[in-house]
Amino acid sequence: MRLFWFAHRRVYRLTRGRVGLWRPKGDKWGALCLTTTGRRTGRERKVIVGEQALPGAVLLGNAAHLLHPVAGQGFNLTLRDAVALAGTLADADSRGERIDELAVLLRYVESREHDQQLTSTLSHGLPTLFGSGVPLLAGARDLGLLAFDVVAPLKREFARQAMGIGVFTGGTRRASL
Repeated sequence: MRLFWFAHRRVYRLTRGRVGLWRPKGDKWGALCLTTTGRRTGRERKVIVGEQALPGAVLLGNAAHLLHPVAGQGFNLTLRDAVALAGTLADADSRGERIDELAVLLRYVESREHDQQLTSTLSHGLPTLFGSGVPLLAGARDLGLLAFDVVAPLKREFARQAMGIGVFTGGTRRASL
């Protein structure tokens, strides 16, 4: 098994990501690529893992997505994922579907892709932005922070976005358990 994943990572790197990722089909696993920032080095790393869902199982939290620990967004995203999963399972149950079927679980995964990608981009981008000593980037960053102080709606929408109720995440609906 280790040899397979070693070869798989090599093929993925050599083809620059064009070969090596696939969606699950039937009872077969898929594979996806997560991009994360090394905690010690701060360098971008790519990790290839199995799909987020398979029949009867879903990955949540840090098992499903790797985020830079900035601003606790991993925890916030995990809570939004859990609420969305509960809602998807409740909808499937109310329609008489089996909640462990892959089609049901993939609906959840697809519904969360945008928010997960947006949060991942933000959590990896902030440390890069604030860690940069490039004068032009530092000036843009300082101008952005000033805009947050002066334009209250901008600050409010950014906070709403981080909480998962902003216009870009599509909000999180409440699950009734």
